[in-house]
Amino acid sequence: MPEPSTNSSLTLSDLLRSVKTQWRPFVAIIALFTAAGIAVGVYFPQEYAASAALTVESLDVAQSSSSVNMETERVVASSTSVLFEAVKDAPGMTVPQLKSALDVSVPKGSQVLEFTVTLKDAESAAIGANAVASAYSALRVANAEQSVAEASDTLTARITALETKKAAEGEDSKVGRAATIQIQALEASLATLNSTTFNPGTIVSPAIAPTDSTRPSLLVFGGGAFAFGVIVATFVAMYRARSKEEARSKEETRSKEEARNKEEAHNRDVARDAEIALEQKKAHRPPHAHSTKAPRTKSESAPRSAKTTRVVKPAQTPVSKPAPAPRTVARRRPTPSPAPSGDAV
Repeated sequence: MPEPSTNSSLTLSDLLRSVKTQWRPFVAIIALFTAAGIAVGVYFPQEYAASAALTVESLDVAQSSSSVNMETERVVASSTSVLFEAVKDAPGMTVPQLKSALDVSVPKGSQVLEFTVTLKDAESAAIGANAVASAYSALRVANAEQSVAEASDTLTARITALETKKAAEGEDSKVGRAATIQIQALEASLATLNSTTFNPGTIVSPAIAPTDSTRPSLLVFGGGAFAFGVIVATFVAMYRARSKEEARSKEETRSKEEARNKEEAHNRDVARDAEIALEQKKAHRPPHAHSTKAPRTKSESAPRSAKTTRVVKPAQTPVSKPAPAPRTVARRRPTPSPAPSGDAV
């Protein structure tokens, strides 16, 4: 007997029905998550972020263009050498603390560095951002001056060597005149280097102590927790609806199996009862009457070559006929004979 297929897929109506019937745990889950989100917002640490913006100028006197590799400068700005100089102007701070609180960024398409320091104290955050920006600017100037000093020393050494060569060959000689021309060019370059002033950049936006912390408002925490609670509660409702649907499907399958087993058992009982009745009929069958047929001849009693199947009809149980009702025979009264006459006597 084929079983009808059951559709156990969960539909939206099943989900809505499950939420409607289980609205109390649904609301409880949402309320629990919302309360937890607000509690996290209350105890979330308050931090303040202060930012300082610094323009970056080219310090290479031999470079004709004023462009600067800002990615390189961003890495240099957060280097340990800069932070060592910055903590000198930021009392109470250490290099690891300042390094973990510092973020250096470059606005797209600009030659500006933004130094952002995030700390629990607003005033300390502003002091730290300005200290890092100033230390970076001072380090750039120091590096540029060191490069100029090294170039100046190199030019001075070349000029001294040419002066010695000129004195040895004679000023009016060909070598002396060539040395004089080279010395004049080197002295001009040396004068340019010594008169170079450096402008590493300007702090166009110094950091000030912020008044608002970076912690989101309680509305943000509560709203986010509420949305997350709705999602979790929906999944719980879906899970419970799916579990009920599976339990119902299993119960239907079990009921059908029990009904099929009962039907099979009933059929077996009916067949057994029929067999018992047939055996009882065979046991009460009357004996057969003696055969009055003539004995078979030798040819008739010979075994047959082909195997035949003898069909035995079941004996019919004789049905007893009801006895006829007894007849009532009416008796006649005897007719009195006439008295003899005198003549007959």
